[in-house]
Amino acid sequence: MSNRVQASRFRWIGNRPNKIIAQLLPYAVTLLSVALALGFTLMLSSLLAPNPSSLFLLAVMVSAWSGGLRQGLLATILSILIISYFLLSLMNPSRGQI
Repeated sequence: MSNRVQASRFRWIGNRPNKIIAQLLPYAVTLLSVALALGFTLMLSSLLAPNPSSLFLLAVMVSAWSGGLRQGLLATILSILIISYFLLSLMNPSRGQI
């Protein structure tokens, strides 16, 4: 009887990491998709020079599809920040100077 009580008392410990992983997985997909979009954009910068945001649109779509509205908005905000501060200053060096 005491083994059964002990097992039921600590049953939540086994489920808790699974819940945390399930909650964090969509955010990990969001960060990974935006990072991959940045990496591929930098590798293919000569081909994507007129429009560097095309792969970031794919990252936003993947994030919104896998995680929902919050992850889609997070991917959108990250993509805007990366494009405006990182990629556009690389393509136009005079933009970063005052």
